[in-house]
Amino acid sequence: MIGVARCFYVAGRMGSALYEPNDPRATDRALDDRAYALDHFETKLLTHAEGFQTNEGQRLATARHDELIDFRAAFLAQIGA
Repeated sequence: MIGVARCFYVAGRMGSALYEPNDPRATDRALDDRAYALDHFETKLLTHAEGFQTNEGQRLATARHDELIDFRAAFLAQIGA
């Protein structure tokens, strides 16, 4: 969840929006993580689990990946997407 907090903090500092209100899932537009914090989940945060080499690292990365998926799903549900 530190990555989520950092993502939204940096987005705020950059003046980015949380999400694109007309297409928060980016189904009909290109992802733009400079403009929308939620897009950063797909472009970066959800890719971290792929590179861990040890069993323990992979276990932790997978658990955190699943937390990110759950957070994103809850966020989208709350905005009605």
